[in-house]
Amino acid sequence: MADAHQAAAGAGTVARKAPDGSAVPALRVENLRVRFRVPAGVLDAVDDVSFSLYQGETLGLVGESGSGKTVTSLAVLRLLESPPLQSRERVWS
Repeated sequence: MADAHQAAAGAGTVARKAPDGSAVPALRVENLRVRFRVPAGVLDAVDDVSFSLYQGETLGLVGESGSGKTVTSLAVLRLLESPPLQSRERVWS
């Protein structure tokens, strides 16, 4: 899943600044992936989620029931238990 701003612009890279003029995001998540071990194997709960959030911006996670909104939020906040979790992420704040 591409960065929301990149997808909206339809471009590969979008340079933008926060309302305060800074070009560095307050939070950046790249390639977030969360997998859970289940009796039948492995469940991909979140796969390749990326986004940037700048000072003064608001981010809303929107999706159908079961699409991974809560798991994404918990992973970013590092509130998921391990095991049975496998995760791959790059989070900067």
